[in-house]
Amino acid sequence: MSARGVDVNIKDIRYFQMVAEYKNFTKAAEKLHITQSGLSKAIKSLENEIGITLIDRSVKKFTLTEKGKAFQSYSNETLIKIDSELAKLENNLQKNNNLITIGLPPVIGSVYFAKFIANFSKIYPYASFSMFEDGSNIVKQDMENGKYDIGVIISPVRSDKLVVEHIIYGEMVLVVHKSHRLVNNKYVNIRELEREKFITFKEDFMVYNKTVNACQKNGFTPDIIFKTAQWDFIIEMVRQNHGITIMPKTILERYPTEGVVYIGVKNPVMKWNIAIITKKNKVIPEIAKNFLEFIMATSRKN
Repeated sequence: MSARGVDVNIKDIRYFQMVAEYKNFTKAAEKLHITQSGLSKAIKSLENEIGITLIDRSVKKFTLTEKGKAFQSYSNETLIKIDSELAKLENNLQKNNNLITIGLPPVIGSVYFAKFIANFSKIYPYASFSMFEDGSNIVKQDMENGKYDIGVIISPVRSDKLVVEHIIYGEMVLVVHKSHRLVNNKYVNIRELEREKFITFKEDFMVYNKTVNACQKNGFTPDIIFKTAQWDFIIEMVRQNHGITIMPKTILERYPTEGVVYIGVKNPVMKWNIAIITKKNKVIPEIAKNFLEFIMATSRKN
């Protein structure tokens, strides 16, 4: 706080308010847990700083000067405003301390993390979450730049900047229309899909990489006719018999898939393993550490 270009100690103003309230230096000093001489020096210092005599020392009875009375009123209003703003600041800081930022692909959020968050919130009801959805490749880059507290992506993960912990292991399957020529197969060799029309996730998604790599290992580049970030749109396109897709089996097991059939794939077998990533040496909030431990403990149980 500044008056006439001079810095004023807010603590001294609070001391003055206490003296004015009790109209007695001794009682005010006891309330403030300081010595009477220390309190007197603080009030005198305040008067010198603002250039105003606040207390009439020419009379025995404690008396504020007229300017002292005005200062008491104005400074009281000012302190109320300061305390209010400090409370808001503290509240915001507290919220930030309880905020967990997470980067992850949309499909993982809907299939797994809604349950993780719901169960964690029962233990830590004050925790708040901010989720940023993108493909695994983008999330990995963002995590290397320290953008989020926690990242969740599809493995493999190769980075000397990240700590990687695998939490879920699964597989990917071929999804076709119920009338497709391959519906009666238990497994399909990727090579058999060379003449098919593919509907896939966008390039930012690890599923896209896995699909293209599996096809190229079998000597062909997939004929991709549509790319999207929405897994439910992909399923609907297959349901309308516009093409085929390769999708994590977990999604198909958790959501209705009328009109489509999923088939195991081999040569190669396509894994869909989920990893939690954090940036090495990045300090994250305690609440985020607790969430990490909760995820790992829950995953081990399952």
